[in-house]
Amino acid sequence: MSYATQSIEPKKKLKTHRGAAKRFKITGTGKIIRMHSGKRHLMGTKAPKRMRKLKKLTLVNKADKLKTDADVAVRIVRAASSDRPRWSA
Repeated sequence: MSYATQSIEPKKKLKTHRGAAKRFKITGTGKIIRMHSGKRHLMGTKAPKRMRKLKKLTLVNKADKLKTDADVAVRIVRAASSDRPRWSA
């Protein structure tokens, strides 16, 4: 393949998976954080101690991290949501 036949167009950027961006965040050390489930309805039957625990964030389990497609999406979110510029000019 010669250089003349190759396309010079830049590659398209990967888009952030918006569902994953809303559900997961990445810590400074690279771990994935998620919210607890079970806080949308029927709160009257749940103990206050249980509700306090459900309010807090938790880490995604390593087994879930490996088997879900969300892990791939979160890596994209991490690159897209970086506060600092990736390259210095």
